[in-house]
Amino acid sequence: MEKQNRSWFQGILLVGGVLCVAYGVAEKNHPVFILGLLIGIVAYLLIRKQLKDSIRKKP
Repeated sequence: MEKQNRSWFQGILLVGGVLCVAYGVAEKNHPVFILGLLIGIVAYLLIRKQLKDSIRKKP
C-alpha cells in the first residue's frame, strides 16, 4: 500500500474507532464500544509501526 493511502486508511480507522467508542458510551451499547476499542488499538499499532520505521530510517 502506498504511503499516502496508508495514512488515509490509518486516519479513517482511528476516527471510526473513536466514533464507535463515543457511540457505545453514549447509548450504552457494549458491543459497539468494544469494537471501537479494538479498531482504535489496531489503528494505534499501525501508526506506531510507521513511526518506528521512519525513526529507524533517519541517520
